[in-house]
Amino acid sequence: MENVRTFFRRLRTLLWTALTIITVLAAVLVGIGKLLMPYSDYYQPKLEAWLTRAFNQPVRVESFNGEWKAFGPRISLQGVTFMPEGMQSEIAIRQAALDIKPLNALIPGRPLYSFRIIGADLSLERTTDGRYLLSGLGVSNRNSGRNRNPQLRNVALNGEVRLENSNLSFDDPEREIHLVLTNVNGRLKMDGQRMAAEIQARVADRDRRLAVGDLEATVQVELDTEQHLAAARWHIKTGELMLAELVRQLPHHPLLPVSGWLNAELWGGWRQNSAQEMRGVVDLRDAQLSSQSGPLVIDHLNSRFNWSFSSAKDWRIELSDLEVSQAGVDWQSAHLSVARNLPQNLGLWVSSDFLRLDFHCN
Repeated sequence: MENVRTFFRRLRTLLWTALTIITVLAAVLVGIGKLLMPYSDYYQPKLEAWLTRAFNQPVRVESFNGEWKAFGPRISLQGVTFMPEGMQSEIAIRQAALDIKPLNALIPGRPLYSFRIIGADLSLERTTDGRYLLSGLGVSNRNSGRNRNPQLRNVALNGEVRLENSNLSFDDPEREIHLVLTNVNGRLKMDGQRMAAEIQARVADRDRRLAVGDLEATVQVELDTEQHLAAARWHIKTGELMLAELVRQLPHHPLLPVSGWLNAELWGGWRQNSAQEMRGVVDLRDAQLSSQSGPLVIDHLNSRFNWSFSSAKDWRIELSDLEVSQAGVDWQSAHLSVARNLPQNLGLWVSSDFLRLDFHCN
């Protein structure tokens, strides 16, 4: 018992010693930082050289100023230009900030800095050959080579990228998707070919005049050596999406309501040569669906679901604990499945333990 007490006393002493050293080190760093910050204008060439090494490409800055935060310096940047070799570029980011985190050097795996992109207008596009390019960073669109727009990737590989009050549009012409996000706040990390992102944003209409709803998303992505998407996993939570505007940004599907309000939380995943799998909970109100016999109006629908999608000709959706309110009548079904598989000569298949006969299905 005495040996145990001695061990814990020594451990407590060791922990207090380590905490004292870290506190003193932090105080020294803060003191040095406060002394140097007023003279930061003299260090612009050194700052640009450090950014060039960190981002693995030439970087120029129009101006900057510094201040000391709680755990390290923040360098606010105006007019950041990335200049990849062999490419013409313009000002990529008009306003950014670099938060240096020296104490993270004591914690393995923690980023040494956060690069903040503030008030940017970004666009992500899927090319016809299946690559994803972030074109909104300002690289001239006249360049369309395979290495177009590598900057953000280089930044994220060396630290953490954060978006603040930015806009992001996503275009996939092949799949007829055009999604606009505003007031984007989030962060991005990359490790080799793997990328992870967390965002909170507002969904807007194409003209960015109307708020369609809110969403929170966590996405994990794997890229191959050619920048093609190899696998992805995601968790998305929405808040009161206005479907009448949202469906204009998505490809047409007979199961998508043309109007109404949607709240949903879903988890999903996809890998090359595999079906897309998704599950979650959906709550639909005041919705209108298209059908051959005319509009189908649903006052309220709530259900858990599983969705498997290989192509427009091969998909399956399963609803569990389904609750529906329609025309003042409520009904429930423990299980409802709808499937389509044209390659296997299955046009449309419906299975349910209970289904109202006057619920118009064609």
